[in-house]
Amino acid sequence: MLINEHNKRLTVVRIGTSETWLVDLIESGNGTILPGCEAVEVIHNRKKGRDRSTAKGVLFEFIHQDGTKQVCFAKSKVTIVACGAMCTPHLLKKSGLKNPNIGKNLHIHPVVMAWGHFPSGSWPEAEKKSYKGGIMTAMSTVVADFKGSGYGAVIQTPALHPGMFSALMPWVSGSDFKARMSKFSRTAHVFALARDKGSGETHSKTSITYKMDVTDEENLKRGLEKSLRILAAAGAEEIGTHNNKGKTLNVKNVSYHEFECFVREESSRALRDISTPICSAHQMGSCRMGVQAKGSAVNPTGETWEVEGLYVADTSVFPTALGVNPMITVQAIAYCTAQSVLESLRRMKDTCYDI
Repeated sequence: MLINEHNKRLTVVRIGTSETWLVDLIESGNGTILPGCEAVEVIHNRKKGRDRSTAKGVLFEFIHQDGTKQVCFAKSKVTIVACGAMCTPHLLKKSGLKNPNIGKNLHIHPVVMAWGHFPSGSWPEAEKKSYKGGIMTAMSTVVADFKGSGYGAVIQTPALHPGMFSALMPWVSGSDFKARMSKFSRTAHVFALARDKGSGETHSKTSITYKMDVTDEENLKRGLEKSLRILAAAGAEEIGTHNNKGKTLNVKNVSYHEFECFVREESSRALRDISTPICSAHQMGSCRMGVQAKGSAVNPTGETWEVEGLYVADTSVFPTALGVNPMITVQAIAYCTAQSVLESLRRMKDTCYDI
């Protein structure tokens, strides 16, 4: 975000990759961006006497403005897949890779939330709205390292638009739902995000299976308890969770004992029986990195074990779930993978290796 002052007016400009890295790529003359395309398959073949096949490029489908589709091929010396933890395994499997670890070990950073309603006057700013201001502005690690295991839950604040808000709130009746939606602008959420030991598997771009570990469930409950307490301490008049059998509590009208009983009851409800909506904050690990093909999909440089010159550079290569948000980690992995690719290209040039 850049903040500039021009003619005594403050202008806030939001900067994304479409204004930074992608522009740098085009201006360098070393790349082309093709919108309206979908990768179909990585083409690779094996030369006689070689243990692995070699990536030749990507077959992709281009959609014209009139809706017609055209299949094209982009030849490359090195191919990098970065479709995300949900779609990268799908593309690799469609490309003929057979490593059994592809698609497995999926971690999702499961999330449960508590909400608090702050009527006018309970927030310091009279006109404050839940959808205004910065997002992810606070985080607590009070239950992030349970018993020194390195696993637990971090507590953060999300930004929910009305659609997400309405999908998460439990259905009681039409009038109750209308009342909840009318409170949207003054309802704040706090969530618990677990570093999950449980894992799942991707079957396609739209189908996965996932099994929550018992430890993850307990860590989320601890985080949910703290979230309810945080909202009450911040001045919420009414608090609750998204469990479809959950209760709500008017904090101002109950005793300390009643409050404690409510928090313990609501944070102890089962999370694996689909009675509580569980969100996924980040997906990772479905093509995890390792030192042996037996337990991983790519090697420490990001290159697939089966196909030479085919690299993966996204969150799918994480060996385990992270205990933090993954932005910096995935940037670091992408950078290191890029260095490995450059070194590979230098070796090709030095040996005049014909791919």
